[in-house]
Amino acid sequence: MKNVVWLLVVMSLVLTGCQTGRKVKTVSTIVPTMQDVDIDGSGIIDVNDMNIMASEWGKTGKDLKSDFDGDCFVGLKDLAIIADFWLEERENVGK
Repeated sequence: MKNVVWLLVVMSLVLTGCQTGRKVKTVSTIVPTMQDVDIDGSGIIDVNDMNIMASEWGKTGKDLKSDFDGDCFVGLKDLAIIADFWLEERENVGK
């Protein structure tokens, strides 16, 4: 049940971001690794990483942990990147 509620929150953030009409031009060629996307360093891409992303959603700047594509904006492209790594685990983390 918690996952369903959380998914609804994320989707509302996505829809809110789409409604702002904000366009960001980017020439980024950054290819994020799983280590980049594991924001909390736990070794798995999970709800904790998404909570961090949600706290940075729609923000601009150079020091955003959730700006995986390097365009200085946390948005849909970053969400797509974290979704690609969803529930994957890194080896030898915390061992």
